[in-house]
Amino acid sequence: MLNIGVLQMYFAPLEAFATHFVALPLLSLLTINALQKRSPKNLLLLFLGALLASPQGFVPTLFAAFFMFFIFILVIDFMKNRDLKKTIIVLFILLSANAFWLVSYPYSAIKQGSTIKNARINQFSSEEIFLRNKSYGNLVDTLSLRGFMLDSVELDPNTFTDTFFMNSLRNHEKGPLYRIIFSAALIVSLLGLFYALKQKLWGYFPFLLSYLTAFFFLANNTFPVSLANNFLREAFPLFGEALRFPFTKFILLFSFSLSVFFTLGLYFLYQKIKLQKFFISIVFVLTIFLAYPAFLGQFTSPFLRNKIPNDYLALFKDLQKVDKSARIALVPSYTFWSWQYRIWGQRGSDFIWYGIPQPITHRAFDPWSNYNEQFYNEYSYALNTQNVRLLSNIIEKYDLSYLLLDQYFLNTVSRKTINYDSLKRFLNTSNLFESKKTFGRLMLYKTRGNKAPAYLLPESSTKKVSSNYSFEKEDLAFNIFPNYVTNSSASSLTTVFPSLFTEKTPEDVEFSLKERLTDFIFEKSDSFPNNPEDYTLEVPSILKTEFLIPVKVIVGDGELIIKPVFPRIVLNDEELNLSEKDIKVNFSINNPTEVEFLDINNKIDIRKNSYSYLINSLVNSIKIKNSKGEEQVIYIDTSKIIPEIFHIGLSGVKIDSLKIIVRKIDSSLSTSKVIEDSNFDTKTGLNNLSRFSKPYAFSKADISYNKVILSARDSSAELTLFLPNLFHQGSYVVFSNTKYLSGLPLRFYIDNPIEQRAEVETVFSKEVKNYPIIVGQTERFFKGYGFHFISKSVGNEISKTEISDISVYPFPSLFIKNLRFVKTADLNSQNKNPKQFVDVHRVNPSLYVANSVKNGSYLVFSQSYDPGWKAYAIGECQMSNVKCQISKAFPFLFGKEIKNHFLVNNWENGWLVDKSSIINGQSSIVILYLPQYLEYLGFILTIVTLIFLTFRYYFVRMPSLS
Repeated sequence: MLNIGVLQMYFAPLEAFATHFVALPLLSLLTINALQKRSPKNLLLLFLGALLASPQGFVPTLFAAFFMFFIFILVIDFMKNRDLKKTIIVLFILLSANAFWLVSYPYSAIKQGSTIKNARINQFSSEEIFLRNKSYGNLVDTLSLRGFMLDSVELDPNTFTDTFFMNSLRNHEKGPLYRIIFSAALIVSLLGLFYALKQKLWGYFPFLLSYLTAFFFLANNTFPVSLANNFLREAFPLFGEALRFPFTKFILLFSFSLSVFFTLGLYFLYQKIKLQKFFISIVFVLTIFLAYPAFLGQFTSPFLRNKIPNDYLALFKDLQKVDKSARIALVPSYTFWSWQYRIWGQRGSDFIWYGIPQPITHRAFDPWSNYNEQFYNEYSYALNTQNVRLLSNIIEKYDLSYLLLDQYFLNTVSRKTINYDSLKRFLNTSNLFESKKTFGRLMLYKTRGNKAPAYLLPESSTKKVSSNYSFEKEDLAFNIFPNYVTNSSASSLTTVFPSLFTEKTPEDVEFSLKERLTDFIFEKSDSFPNNPEDYTLEVPSILKTEFLIPVKVIVGDGELIIKPVFPRIVLNDEELNLSEKDIKVNFSINNPTEVEFLDINNKIDIRKNSYSYLINSLVNSIKIKNSKGEEQVIYIDTSKIIPEIFHIGLSGVKIDSLKIIVRKIDSSLSTSKVIEDSNFDTKTGLNNLSRFSKPYAFSKADISYNKVILSARDSSAELTLFLPNLFHQGSYVVFSNTKYLSGLPLRFYIDNPIEQRAEVETVFSKEVKNYPIIVGQTERFFKGYGFHFISKSVGNEISKTEISDISVYPFPSLFIKNLRFVKTADLNSQNKNPKQFVDVHRVNPSLYVANSVKNGSYLVFSQSYDPGWKAYAIGECQMSNVKCQISKAFPFLFGKEIKNHFLVNNWENGWLVDKSSIINGQSSIVILYLPQYLEYLGFILTIVTLIFLTFRYYFVRMPSLS
């Protein structure tokens, strides 16, 4: 324990790592004892030890590291004794002790592997985390047990400034005396290793193999080990994702094996010297010195020793009396990162769910389901824009029973105070809550209406929608048809571009958008209605959807003509005719030469085809001027314009393609040729190097006429562009020509200088060079965005990216997202589809029973859609009846499966209950998560093995006692 490798893991303690530390020596001893003498007592002790050590499986890669060590013990013993039966028995005992979690784990690992890898927080951090580990993968750091933890920087909650997390131990480790003593200890360990090899001490060979294997993963920046590591990561991406933290997974095994050889080396020296007691005393003192800061209160971080405020304890007590299935959502939601800080010192993914029985939404759960991440896309957008309608829809769609406002959160992203007063005003005036409880700085808002884990939707009023998308900030289909079923074969509504989300990676973009010289073009060639004669193409008015209305300006004789400019829609190579009525305003000055749109500070030349923008729902001021200096201001009130919705009937011809062409309009709200015109700033050099950077760090920007190359090592180089005129209510598209050269890919974010938060944040691809980023409305007020392109490096890897062009234009994103095919028969239908609540009994988190379910309805279960959720119809019966309890516990044996499993509201489970599903006129529907029975099977295996070993030990022991 008293070496720097172990101290780094205990400084930020996690129960799984502490258990793993204990498991390595304990289970190695119990395994060796069981192999040497396969007595009932030794086998039972091995099982109990493995069961007690099972919490290390909370981090499965930790268990994998231990299991590898365990296999080495078995293999060496088998090579020596050739007793296969004994080897299999010992292996079975260890696996059965962990069967309660191990049996079900492969299912989730295979099913969730790609989801975990592609979660946004992992996409943005995995490669950086690995490089941070790799920077300590050189030979010297590996043998010295040094890892990234020593140089980790954390927020000091007392000063709200950054500091080295392990500052005391870090300074101690850098001292010359420490390094001399540790080098001596390392030499003694290597002496013990060579002694074991020379003497062919078979019992030490498992430790040797473990030491070498751990060295392989830790020394990932040491040639030629680095080549093999890189090959494995590239050939097996899931393997690379699982071992992005090689230090935390293997340093304890590495330190343990090294300690064993250190002990053997000491034993060898002890035999050779005469002053043995003095030798032992010196070794004891020097060992204490190596871990000296740990004896001064630095064994675990002072930052992590916090008292939970009484506010939380009062909240926990109150929620014990609330329905366990009531879903709670946290407020605020200011970042997608799951690592959060509170003003009383707490840091991490969170702790609240350990104190309450209810489910609570949190970004820490994003990697386990795309639907968790999508919930927060919608939820964060509604809160940040303070849109009551959107928040109301989210409460309804996701069955939120409570919102918990936690005013202890710190904004560590921008270091600006979170505007809790604004959030409270928004929530208090929204009329979405029936009550509010206050626990100090915690406020619990109860939403209006009933919520339940399951409900019914009548089949007759439930619309079918073809709107498959993974990520977006608003579910437009839900706005039109609340509580819909996703079904592309007979849909009432098909959205053309359901998602314009660009805040993950280029590979996740669900549309095709290209930039051309004078316009942008969307292209789509699939997901059209199969029978177009039954559908109408609904085209919204750009006067309704967009805050910035693109217009063509024509100056006539005493008359200003404003023509709204629609995107061109080309269906099967035939352009649709779309136009709103012209806006005409008279003026009195003669021979005008200049027109200026005052609200956007945009002057236009009337001698050319002139275009500009009107602001929606506002009185726009337009100044007309002539060469004599005469001028006149005229006004256009766009709030009085009545927009049209275009309904275009489709012929029976199959739809093969659809294009949307958006004109580029040069104005005060756009910019292009940013690099060529040097319309940017850079942050490099000493300004971008912190006191935490390594001596080899650098940051620079090589600027030429048509490109900028950002380069950095253990720092960052940044290109910034600020556009003060961009309205936060508007929508924009950003195109950038970039070329990846080395290191981490280019990072990009758009900051809101008013709220000091990143409104858009993404990581560019290493392959895609011209990537569109679409920015929707972010607030109801204010102007100005900052655009930041960052080449970031971690460790000694050089990150380098070339940027050759940047352009920003207003963009009609809401117009495009509201373009849809609607079944003609449903154009004027009622869009209300209220939930019908049903009696639901929650047996446990994986088993629910819905009673008296009507046929001809969808039974909707409010959990993220998963094929593992199954629904079975069984006859009505009393739960007190044993037969009834058995049939409900095992409905897949005694019930009838309902096969029609649908995606409802683009996130939850639904089953169509028809007459064939009803048994004897009445049915209960059992909803269960079938893979959960793998865990039950594992529990049975664990318990049966424990009982067998206990009875075997007892009956063997009885004769000896007699």
